Amino acid sequence: MFRQYKDVSASERTQVWNNGFSDYMFPIHMTKEQLDNRLSSLSISQKLSKILYIDQQPAGIYLHGEGVFLGEKIAWLGGMAVDSKFRNQHLSVQMLHEFERTAKSRNTDTLYLEAIDGNNRAIFIYQKFGFVPICKVLMLESQKKYPLKTHHEIQKVETLEAIGITEDKATLWQNKTIHGYDCLGIYAAKDLVGYAVVSFKEDCLVVSPNKTG
Repeated sequence: MFRQYKDVSASERTQVWNNGFSDYMFPIHMTKEQLDNRLSSLSISQKLSKILYIDQQPAGIYLHGEGVFLGEKIAWLGGMAVDSKFRNQHLSVQMLHEFERTAKSRNTDTLYLEAIDGNNRAIFIYQKFGFVPICKVLMLESQKKYPLKTHHEIQKVETLEAIGITEDKATLWQNKTIHGYDCLGIYAAKDLVGYAVVSFKEDCLVVSPNKTG
């Protein structure tokens, strides 16, 4: 039986999330507040996201984000986990079917998700279900401090479209401008030479850098 995220107690939905990711490649442990913030910050629906119950116990959870991008209605699987006590019962496939069924009922055009390279079990399940890879992404981190002086001018713009940029369809859900992130145009002698989508997160600046050509 599936229950909507919003109808499940904060303790139960956090419990199944943490239990499901306790033996993940990179263990993920969240407080109730952190899990709720993941949904709100990434436009994930508390109504569409669901918890799967087995014998009246929370056994699995998946998060369902929805938005319109380049005129296309898209749905994103923002996380899926099965409590270790309920493994090997094909619950992940059940949740994928429910994710697909819900999306189709809402006239969604495209479903997509992200998986970490090396998580072969999950990638096998996704591809067997029908998902196909469209790109690979590198996540980089730097502690280097850069000088404030630059030969370029950086301007905040309302949208990427306002400066003639069409957002790439393969852009990660987390980096899409539909979340209300700031857009920056980078100019040299009044010519647009690049752009970036940025978000302030706690005490750091998260940048999705791009260039015009």
